[in-house]
Amino acid sequence: MVNGEISVFINSGLDVINARQKCKWLAEEVGFHPSDVTLLSTVVSELARKAIALQCTGNIVIQSLQLAGKKGISISVLQAPAGNREEPDGERGKTSLPNRRNRFSTDDRLLLLASRHFADEFEVRSTRKDGSVVKIVKWL
Repeated sequence: MVNGEISVFINSGLDVINARQKCKWLAEEVGFHPSDVTLLSTVVSELARKAIALQCTGNIVIQSLQLAGKKGISISVLQAPAGNREEPDGERGKTSLPNRRNRFSTDDRLLLLASRHFADEFEVRSTRKDGSVVKIVKWL
């Protein structure tokens, strides 16, 4: 069951800061230990930063959860396909990245591996057409 939800559109560095701050606030509201709050907000900002580095827009959805007396937080990072970054004039697809067949670099894989070990639930889906989704759930 979802109690609260925050959604942040990612298109610039300021959006990364905004997503990190909102994740920190919601994690504190749920009752996470300060060290877990730091880890959760770091994961959010790093995944958002990666989306921008790949010339992608994205959306981060942070939800507080409550299920069977347990509290937790869910973080979903939705990246649009590479090259679909929204341009200031509103046109899409102007930027193309050479052969971005494998969406995650070695650094990305290390970040995902660290997130997987920290998270209680972890999921990654990626398609060339739809982009990537990383979902992390952490319970108290």
